[in-house]
Amino acid sequence: MTEQLIYFISTLATVITSIASLAYWLGRKLAHLEGRIERLERRVETIARSLTTASVEAHTVVADFFSLKGLITAEEAEFLRKRIMGVFSVYTSYSKANPLTKEELEFILKTFSKPLDEITIEEMDRAYEIGWRLFVEDPEHDPRGFILAIAAAYIRAYLRQKQKKEQRKTTT
Repeated sequence: MTEQLIYFISTLATVITSIASLAYWLGRKLAHLEGRIERLERRVETIARSLTTASVEAHTVVADFFSLKGLITAEEAEFLRKRIMGVFSVYTSYSKANPLTKEELEFILKTFSKPLDEITIEEMDRAYEIGWRLFVEDPEHDPRGFILAIAAAYIRAYLRQKQKKEQRKTTT
């Protein structure tokens, strides 16, 4: 019986040692994998933010280019103004579901409810910044930021185009 007990204890010790070694090895591997996953998540987030920023900036460049060519019409700018009013008029509360501050929402609604000829380039600069922040900081939560940034970029480009035409008329 003593031999069987010794055999059992030695086998048990071997099994426990093997399990402990395996657990230690798995723990190290999992810790290594967790580190790699965290680094990958950071890289993906960085790439996503870069692509988000690039997409908004690309539209801005195109809008400015169209403006230089005189290709943005008042009807197109008016369509975008009305679109923003439709999109942002649904924001009625200042809860977590609404990432805008009360002042930002009031600014957007007030600015985009004006006739197109009363909107200023500076207001479109601010609207663009608000939209860019909404989209870049949380693109999954609020793609309306993208819509706001793009609309503001095109309306701003239209206003610049109009301003340059008026300047040309006064200098000739």
